[in-house]
Amino acid sequence: MINRFTIKEKSEQLNIPFKNLLSASVAEIIIGIIADGKYCNELYLCNTGDFNQAVYKDICISNIYFEYIKEIDEKMAVLYMRDILKDIMAKGSSEAFIVNGTVEEGAIHLKITVDEMYIPLKIYFDKHRASHEPEKMELKLTAYENRSVVVFTNPKEEELSKHLIEIIEKLELINDMDHYYLAYKILTEYPVNGRKVKERLAELLAERSIEINDDRINMLEGYRSYTYMKKKWKVELRQVKKSEPAWEDVNICLINFLKPIWKAIEDNVVFLGDWMPQLKRFLD
Repeated sequence: MINRFTIKEKSEQLNIPFKNLLSASVAEIIIGIIADGKYCNELYLCNTGDFNQAVYKDICISNIYFEYIKEIDEKMAVLYMRDILKDIMAKGSSEAFIVNGTVEEGAIHLKITVDEMYIPLKIYFDKHRASHEPEKMELKLTAYENRSVVVFTNPKEEELSKHLIEIIEKLELINDMDHYYLAYKILTEYPVNGRKVKERLAELLAERSIEINDDRINMLEGYRSYTYMKKKWKVELRQVKKSEPAWEDVNICLINFLKPIWKAIEDNVVFLGDWMPQLKRFLD
């Protein structure tokens, strides 16, 4: 069972801030409850990169992201999440958790108390749209010595690479601005393994015979103040019924991600950066 003493001891042992380790340990157990639940084969964990001790040293985990493969409308999705919430509340007691929660705007909002310590968590759910098969991952629970859970995951590197190659190849002639919208969504919601994107993007660039030089990236960066692209982005936002993000924010985020990867491809060197969505930059 998680308690103040065990977390403090583990925190000192692993050199992870107490608050960060507490939140991560609770989040891992919540993932375990979902992975052992009746919807385990229908839910893919997306932010797998958040759940490792190197990240815990820098970030306090507050969000868990899942995608569901079930064909349901928005109304049914709410009922689906409520059912998952009931399961979490019922099984949380076996972990000595006091769990309260609500379903709001595509997410389960959890308020968890353990040993008089309060941990807020949000579990976001979105429709799985990618075509590639999920992977299985064993997640070792930090709070326990010999306990782990197996969960289906949906790594975002392949999906992101396919959006980026369209952006890179078509430049201002791009018709489907969904590529920008979905790439930005991935980069602001999910951790991304930079090495995997670099390797896959290099393959796609070679397949399409796209020359790797600074001119193309400089052009993409210059679109930040390009009125034509701003107008296209406004049309995209209307189509997805959103009022944000601003085009400048999208461009800055994409360029911050692409520049170091592009440089690694150009120099033919290994790239080891891990992208942190909370920071909108690579973790040093």
